[in-house]
Amino acid sequence: MNAQASVTDIPGKAKTHQLQANHAFLFGRIKSRRKFMTQAGESLFFTVVSLPALDSFSHPATVELTSKKPIGAPGDDWSGNVRVGGVSNNYKAKPDEDGEIKTIYSARISLDVVED
Repeated sequence: MNAQASVTDIPGKAKTHQLQANHAFLFGRIKSRRKFMTQAGESLFFTVVSLPALDSFSHPATVELTSKKPIGAPGDDWSGNVRVGGVSNNYKAKPDEDGEIKTIYSARISLDVVED
């Protein structure tokens, strides 16, 4: 995949996209997919997607997308909108040389496929 590909190079996609706040457009190749059954009996799909590298010397980014329906099979190219979310991932660090315990503030990002 070529990181220089524009949205117009992606089959079936229009030249422009109107994105809502906290949404993003992604394009990549599906690496793996797994199905998870919730306690409510609903199925969720977790799909690992490799995004194009920025240049020939960079590693491609890898993300995990969550969807209610399968979005493709391993090896398929996928493009679409995702909703960006996340949760706090704060924790206490080990005591430093002065015995002080500091709180580390972090977050875990989630990417949910915007489904029709």
